[in-house]
Amino acid sequence: MPNIDEQIKEIQTNIDENLRLLREIRRSQISNLPLKKLDKLIKTFTSLKQPKILIAAPMSAGKSTLINSLLASKIVPASQEACTSAIMRLFNSQDKKDVEAFDEDNNCIASGSVSIDELTTMNELSEAVRIDASLPIPFAGDAPVTVIDTPGPNNALNKAHQNVLFEFLDHHQAELTLFIMNGTQLGTDSEKQLLDRIIETQPNVVFVINKMDEFRTNEDITNVLENVREYLENQFSIQNPRIFPVSAQFALDLQLYIKNREIVMDDWGELTFSDHSKQELMSSYSRNELTKIQNTLTIANNFMLNEDLHLNQYAPVAVNNSFDEYYERLMAYSGVTGLIEFLNEFIKNNYLNEIRQQDKDLFDLIRFVLEEIFKILDNSLDNSSEEKLKKHIRNDFKAIDQGQSEWRKHRVENLYQYFKTHYPKNESSSHYLMWGNRNNESFRYVSVLELIYEYREVELRRNKNAVIY
Repeated sequence: MPNIDEQIKEIQTNIDENLRLLREIRRSQISNLPLKKLDKLIKTFTSLKQPKILIAAPMSAGKSTLINSLLASKIVPASQEACTSAIMRLFNSQDKKDVEAFDEDNNCIASGSVSIDELTTMNELSEAVRIDASLPIPFAGDAPVTVIDTPGPNNALNKAHQNVLFEFLDHHQAELTLFIMNGTQLGTDSEKQLLDRIIETQPNVVFVINKMDEFRTNEDITNVLENVREYLENQFSIQNPRIFPVSAQFALDLQLYIKNREIVMDDWGELTFSDHSKQELMSSYSRNELTKIQNTLTIANNFMLNEDLHLNQYAPVAVNNSFDEYYERLMAYSGVTGLIEFLNEFIKNNYLNEIRQQDKDLFDLIRFVLEEIFKILDNSLDNSSEEKLKKHIRNDFKAIDQGQSEWRKHRVENLYQYFKTHYPKNESSSHYLMWGNRNNESFRYVSVLELIYEYREVELRRNKNAVIY
């Protein structure tokens, strides 16, 4: 079986090819075609639904830190830095990084390039109700994923947060919701109120328990996770909840300060930087920055040496921890790698199902349209000379259906000979062959014949490669 990436790529190719065929049919000038309907359908098929991941949490759960760790960069401002009631939508884009803020009338009130400073400034705009940012989302690959960051509902400085959040939840559903909980402050009233609303409105919820590095023993960590499980089952009737324990701050610090450094283990079994990395650090960073880097390395040693802090072992999915690089191993220990792997597979499968359905719907539509065109052809070819062309076409179809490889060559020769015989030389041009006699409806379909043949060829290829379905 092809892997998910290969299947997505192949189906996207099919969709692009079929959309091209549909647009060519739209331009064919065949009468009796429902042009307005075709325009509407083309627009529908070119606006593929984007899988959405909603992220919600009460204040101080570390939601912004987790999002930044998933983005592998400090982009989203923390709630303490920006008190606003704006919904933030992050669109996966590999080729641009820009951001816009909108007011309640959907007017763009600010725009710029994606950065922590730019998003913080926009978050401080009192009239901003929505912020849209396009940037690479590493765990999404090439899938057109949208991550939705929501304001905390229990911000004492602005009660509008809760109103905006609950209004949004009531009218929007995401394919997946990540509910972030503070492992050190479980079961608060604000958490219960928000979780009640999410369970009521969102169909698929996963629970991320943050700040698990505050607990140092296997017993403590296991007890916290068991308490969360019982809390969700008893208070909200959620059976077998999916729970991911993480340390988002540690994961983010790893990515900010250690990711591009060469880490080695010294003679005493502790992690340190290679001599080359030490020289680069000393020459490139201020004393304050070096302190942050060293603090991150100290915490990394705690995670490395304390097996109870290997949070990947508590995840509901299997996570590889036998990485060659210490950085990758530490990311697994932070628990964030397991969450990323889960998100990656969820998105791929969800997106794969979406484009499979779109591909099928589009293919069925083209089949129907071309069958209708062929009915027009059957009704139009009613004299002896046209019957000869009709016979050539029928023979071509038989050749295609039998999988004969030379069908295209014979079809082109047949059409060319027919037009050369029955029409003046100046009319047997490639343009004429493409469009036919514009004054004779019988030949308007000629421009679509190429599409019919291409469709049949695609259909045969798809049947041979049906394993992806």
